[in-house]
Amino acid sequence: MKEITYNFITGLKELSEKYNLIGFFDIELSSTSFKARSYYTEFYIDIDGEDFTATSAFNLRSDMRELLSKTKYPANLEYAFTISVNSGTSYYLLEDSYEPLRKVRQPNKIEFTSNIRKTDTQYYTLSLDKGEIILKKDHSDKEEYFKENPEIIDFLNSFIDNKIPKTTSPAVKELIKDIRKIRENIKDYISCNLVSPLNFGLHYNNNELTGVYSLFEYYVCKDDYYIDGLNKLKFTSDLPAYALFREVDMANFTEIPMEYTKTKPFTTSKVTNDKQYFEKVIENLIQNTDIKLDNIKSLYINLDMLDYGSMHVQNGVFKITISNKLLAQVEFVDYDKVSQPDFFRLKENIHKFLYETHGEGYSILVTELEDDDSEYGGISYPGYTLLEFIQETGESLNIINDKDKLNADLKDAGIKPINY
Repeated sequence: MKEITYNFITGLKELSEKYNLIGFFDIELSSTSFKARSYYTEFYIDIDGEDFTATSAFNLRSDMRELLSKTKYPANLEYAFTISVNSGTSYYLLEDSYEPLRKVRQPNKIEFTSNIRKTDTQYYTLSLDKGEIILKKDHSDKEEYFKENPEIIDFLNSFIDNKIPKTTSPAVKELIKDIRKIRENIKDYISCNLVSPLNFGLHYNNNELTGVYSLFEYYVCKDDYYIDGLNKLKFTSDLPAYALFREVDMANFTEIPMEYTKTKPFTTSKVTNDKQYFEKVIENLIQNTDIKLDNIKSLYINLDMLDYGSMHVQNGVFKITISNKLLAQVEFVDYDKVSQPDFFRLKENIHKFLYETHGEGYSILVTELEDDDSEYGGISYPGYTLLEFIQETGESLNIINDKDKLNADLKDAGIKPINY
């Protein structure tokens, strides 16, 4: 079916160039399928009616019939061709229909074998214009499901002219480096603007958000002023990073409007599938576990926080909190498939990822410390981490770059030195 559809569409593209045709063909797309759904379509011949001869009309009818029969198009199709005369009035030049032989008739749906989750169908149009085919969106959904499947993108790109860029998930280290860059840019930004940061977080399918989001409140100028300020800090990266702005009415101390103004000012990203871009991050977070990627329904990590929280699992939702603040949350498709040891490994992996977004090498902060053989000092409780030790001693986190001093401090406290 894939070859039949490809041959028909590319043949139609050639006819549109040969006869100056303008028209459209409706299709359905999901994450695993492609289906032509037009049973009737019209084509406009972009030539003056007086210049289009009876022979041309005969040849057009013959070429269209030959295309359908030669490619063994498997479904019924009715079609018409219109043309304009000097007065600008359009009229039907010819109408025709096609019905396939019983032996070639089959469902005109292409199924792409893949382990990608199946999604709902969304509508699109293939717009033909004198030798060009443009894929146009016919739905209002923010997410385009077919872009989760590289095979479907390859198939569409084989005949459309507005090529769809493939989304590739970068190495986790590169993504973390870009998050650190955004963090520094935000610090510079808020230091010289009347704007307050509310939250800086990584979202994966969380309330339909996927990407790195920064929330701000502003008080004086219009939101364009603040957006322009962030645009000056934009850097080259595919990381999908967004800003949400909300105005505060200083007179009444209320937020108006409640909706946020959304913009994409941090990076030059043109990624077409945000979820696919973060796949390696999710895989990194579930490494050394039996948790499957398709069992992760949504995820959120508060990138502002640099703490070691407590784990809670309730109603299929995994949470890490500290002092009643949410540090991270993971929602599962099937919570019962996740074992208790895997929850603990997931927690540790989230902490490592989070710490690295604050500074290179910071993942060592998740290390759980142990008592040494001395009689005095020691850890405060089982699970006591290096981060908590450094915070209690009042040292800068940069002490991790001075291994000798750090291990000397640990020894003085009756704690085993660490190797890293």
